[in-house]
Amino acid sequence: MFKQDYLEKKKIELDEKKRFHASYLKAYEVDLKKKNDPEVKEKLQRKAEKFTNQEKRFLKKAERTNTAVKKRVWEIDFFRAGVIFGMLIDHLIQDFRIFFPSIFDNDAYWGNSFLSNAYTNAGVYTGSDFRWIIRFVGIIILALLIGINTHFSKNNWKRCLVLFVFATIINIFYAVCATKGVLGYTIMNIIMAYALSLFVFCLFELAFKRFKKAWKWICLGTAIVTFVAWGFIRYNNLLGPGAPLDNTFFAIFNNASSRVEKLECTIGELTFGNWIEVIVGIKRFGSEWIGMFPIVGYIFLGSFIGQTVYAKKQSLLRFFDKEGEVTTNEKMNRATAPFLFFGHHTALIYIFHQPVYTIIAWIVFGLFMGIPPIF
Repeated sequence: MFKQDYLEKKKIELDEKKRFHASYLKAYEVDLKKKNDPEVKEKLQRKAEKFTNQEKRFLKKAERTNTAVKKRVWEIDFFRAGVIFGMLIDHLIQDFRIFFPSIFDNDAYWGNSFLSNAYTNAGVYTGSDFRWIIRFVGIIILALLIGINTHFSKNNWKRCLVLFVFATIINIFYAVCATKGVLGYTIMNIIMAYALSLFVFCLFELAFKRFKKAWKWICLGTAIVTFVAWGFIRYNNLLGPGAPLDNTFFAIFNNASSRVEKLECTIGELTFGNWIEVIVGIKRFGSEWIGMFPIVGYIFLGSFIGQTVYAKKQSLLRFFDKEGEVTTNEKMNRATAPFLFFGHHTALIYIFHQPVYTIIAWIVFGLFMGIPPIF
C-alpha cells in the first residue's frame, strides 16, 4: 500500500507543480503581451515569486510530515488518540446530563420527548460502573503515555509548563462559567493533575538523573513507593478495615471523585490545608476534580516503561518491518493519520471541546424549539 517513500512521492508532486507553474507563466506572458500590458515584467515577476513561495511551503510541509510519519511512535499516538476520542464522547454525554440543562430553558427542554429521553439515558450512563471503569482506564493510559514520553522529550520542564498553562486556561473557563451560575470553580482538573505530577517527576529527574544507570530503577521504585504509600493513606483515611475490595482498588489506583469526601464551601473559604488536601487528592472540590495521587505514580511507571520498552526510541512495530520496504510504523502513521489527529493535539482538544459542545448544543436546541438564551 505504501511502497514509495513519502518524501520522494511529494517531490515528484512538486516537480509536477513546477512544470505546471512554468507552463502557466509562459501562457500568462503571451496573454499580457497580446494585451500590450506595460507591466509585463513586473507582473510576471510577482506571479513567479508567488509560485516559488507556494513550492517552498509545499516542500516544507512535506518535510515536516515526513519527519512525523517516520519518527512519531505510532502506538503511543494511537492510544493517546483513543483516550481523547473516548473523552470527547464521554464528556458529550455527561454535558447533556449536567451542563446543558443549566444553560437552556428547562421547561422547553422537558417538553421535547427526544431531548428528555436523551437526558434520561445520559443519566444512566453517567452513573454507571461502566463509565467509571472506562474513565479509570483512560486516566491511567494517558498518565502512562505522559511518563513514556519523558524518555522521548528533550525538555520535560517545557512540557510541564505547557500543561500547566493549558490547565490554567481550563480553570479560567470554569471560573467564568461559575460567575454565570453554570458549573463551578475548579482547581484540579485532569490536565492540572498531570502538570503537577510531571513537575514532581522533573524535580526527581533534576536530583537523580545523574545516576544514569540507576535512573530507570529509581523511577520504578518511586512508582511502587507512591502506590503503596497512597494505598495506606487512602485505606486509613477513607475506607478502613472490612471495606469491599472493589472500593479499595478504585480508591487507591483511581481515586474516583465519588469515593472522596467533597468540601462543601466556596473557593474563597478554602484554607491552606484545604488547598493541600485538594491538590494531593484527599478531599475533592469543584465541578471537575482529580488529585495528583496516584497520577504521579503512573508518570514514574510510564517513564520506566519508556526507558526499557522504548530504550531505542523506536516503535515496537519495527519487528514487523520487511527489508527494502517502507517501515510498518510509517505505514500505520499514514494509514491512520485522521484518527491520530486526536493524539497529536491532545491539550488543544481538551481546552476547546467544551466551548464547541456548547455551541453545538445551542444549535440543536434551536432546531427543536427555537433559539434558546445563553446565560
